[in-house]
Amino acid sequence: MTSSNFVLRRLAPSDLMRLGRVRPPAVTVLLPGEQSANRPLAMRVKHAVDSVFHRMLADSWHPHEIARLVAPALAFCDDPLLDTESHRGLALLLDRQTFSLFEVPPSVPERVTVASTFLTRPLLEWLGQPREFLILELGNRGVHLIRCSQDGIIPLPLPSDLPGAAGGFSFADDTESGATGRDHCGRGKSPCGAISYSMGSANPERRLRFFCMMADRAMHVVLDELGLPLVVAGPESVVRAYRKENTYHTMVTLVPRVSLDSLPPAQLLEDARQLIFNERREEAVRHLVEMEEYAPGDRWSSSLEGIIRASDEGRVWRLFLNQSALVEDDYLGLLGRRNGCRPLKEDLLNAAAFATIVHGGEVFPVDASLLPDNSPIAAIFR
Repeated sequence: MTSSNFVLRRLAPSDLMRLGRVRPPAVTVLLPGEQSANRPLAMRVKHAVDSVFHRMLADSWHPHEIARLVAPALAFCDDPLLDTESHRGLALLLDRQTFSLFEVPPSVPERVTVASTFLTRPLLEWLGQPREFLILELGNRGVHLIRCSQDGIIPLPLPSDLPGAAGGFSFADDTESGATGRDHCGRGKSPCGAISYSMGSANPERRLRFFCMMADRAMHVVLDELGLPLVVAGPESVVRAYRKENTYHTMVTLVPRVSLDSLPPAQLLEDARQLIFNERREEAVRHLVEMEEYAPGDRWSSSLEGIIRASDEGRVWRLFLNQSALVEDDYLGLLGRRNGCRPLKEDLLNAAAFATIVHGGEVFPVDASLLPDNSPIAAIFR
């Protein structure tokens, strides 16, 4: 969305690199998408600015300092095209030198914070989801490889040596009764691509296993060249068999009860991205459990202060946060980097998460029971 004064674009992890160089205090405003005529977006932004005034005045900030800080947000309220985007979630960041505006999920919670860093915690799962990935669909309708990105869904050509129709093989539990015979761009598909493979008198289980082995062999070079996360979809028995034969480095499974063609593209993308993130989180948690065999130290830690310092230095590879915990303190003071800035009591877990992402690490919000020593935080170091 481009209006008379501002450009709105989707927040990406790469944007946090630039946002890491803010000059505190950093004001973050998160606004969920809302189309209520009773609460226009401009009014909600002004209410957020009022909240910032009250908070900072209570912390003895001078009114002129606050006014200079929030002036860009008030100018944003006067933009004539503002309310045409009220269905989108918005993130606003203001500091002493910049004003940044981004699109975030419409379901983001409405929050206002005054801290030294951008408010990242409500966006962690969304930021951790891949922007591009592949879907390999296996079923009676055939084999389809799809590339998914922010720009939509693009069918990709299949390798020429992929097993094709040759003997009437079908999958007994393929219940894709809702199949339309059309691809994700609405174009019709030829039935010649249907999975059909014969091994003479071999039983169905052996034939299915052989097909999956040959399909994996044919797809491996293509997948390695693309280097993207892979989601495999289709009847459960087929997906399970393919997973046993898969040699690609990253793969998750999606077993819809209906054909992928019957799912709205937006819903398909959202479900697949969340699935990939959940798989990464489960793998990371297993890694953390393995690390607990070693004494805390250079490999991993559950010490809040130690992790705070390590994340600021870029030494955290994987960070785990209790998604419901809140630990507040003077973050810059703990690091000895206040540099004349007034003390800011802020969420230390958010600050650690932000610093980890800025330095290229991964952050996973998890249940408290998965963290060692009843700590609200744990980290695996580089």
